[in-house]
Amino acid sequence: MTALPDDRELLKMAQRGMTHEEIGNLYGVTKQAVNKRLRALGYSSKPIARAVAELLPWDVEKEHRKALRYVNLRYWMRMQLGDEEVPAVRQRDGRNYAYLLAVKEVVLDYDAATGWSEVPRQPSDGRLAIRWPADAPEPSEEARKALELPEV
Repeated sequence: MTALPDDRELLKMAQRGMTHEEIGNLYGVTKQAVNKRLRALGYSSKPIARAVAELLPWDVEKEHRKALRYVNLRYWMRMQLGDEEVPAVRQRDGRNYAYLLAVKEVVLDYDAATGWSEVPRQPSDGRLAIRWPADAPEPSEEARKALELPEV
C-alpha cells in the first residue's frame, strides 16, 4: 500500500473537489483512510452541514441527535444555506417538515432532559422553525436565514 501525499498536497486535492475515493484509488488506500487523515487536518468537505449545529442556541445531547425532528430541521437549515450536497430524498424530508411546522403553526423546542417537542407558535417566534430561548443571545442573520419557515 502506498502512503498518502503530504498534508499540503492532500488538502489541495480535496479542495479541488476530488472525492475521498478518488484520492484513495490514486494512492492505493481506502476512502476511509483519506477521510481519517483529512479530518485529522481539520478539513471538512461538508462545511455547511457541520456549521448548522453551531447556529442553534443549544448543545444537543448525543441521545437526541438522531431524533427525526432534529434531523429534518438540519436538512431544512442546510438547504436554506445553499448546501447542494443534501440528497434529493433528504431535501424532500426537510421541505416537508418545514412546511408541516408552518401549517400546524408550531415551532420546535428543545430541552436537554426530555428532547425535542413541537409547541404552539407565539408571536415572538416570528417565522423561525424553533423557539429561540429567551436567555440566549439573539440569532445571527445566518441563523435567521437558515431557520426561516416557508410561507404557506
